[in-house]
Amino acid sequence: MTNFINGLEPKQEEKEVKKTVFEKFLTSRFIVKLSEYTPNDWKNVKLIGRDEYYGDVFIAWDNNPNDFGIYFGTAGDEFNL
Repeated sequence: MTNFINGLEPKQEEKEVKKTVFEKFLTSRFIVKLSEYTPNDWKNVKLIGRDEYYGDVFIAWDNNPNDFGIYFGTAGDEFNL
């Protein structure tokens, strides 16, 4: 089961129900590529910020928080925004 952790303040406005989507990820060579992974491929997903160009920014990891991936996409209702 994936733990979704919101590192941002929740929004107060109402919106449609939607799921979190990973669109791109940062490779070990600092190249942004299209992502084949989904948030449910990880045990933990933390929303860490919003970028004007990349969208919502996430860090995702399984058991070791020092072994993680960085993803860009759209945060969904799992984060109670």
